[in-house]
Amino acid sequence: MTVPELLEATRARLRDAARREVAEGMRGFFHEPIQPYGVAAPQVREVARLAYRELKAWPVAQRDRFMTALWKSGRMEEGSIV
Repeated sequence: MTVPELLEATRARLRDAARREVAEGMRGFFHEPIQPYGVAAPQVREVARLAYRELKAWPVAQRDRFMTALWKSGRMEEGSIV
């Protein structure tokens, strides 16, 4: 799997697990504006675990590209995975 493929798979899993009420609760908790999908922490950990299965064998440069792309997205749950 390539970096773009894993990014898309990870984001698709987050979108599938998203719930509006969780996103609203997250927005209410933080004073600054955030961009959450609305995925609860246990589900985010599961998505991270699935992504790690794939990327643990990658060279460091590929891992860095994946993590940097997640971080730069500005999405709450993607940052949690990083």
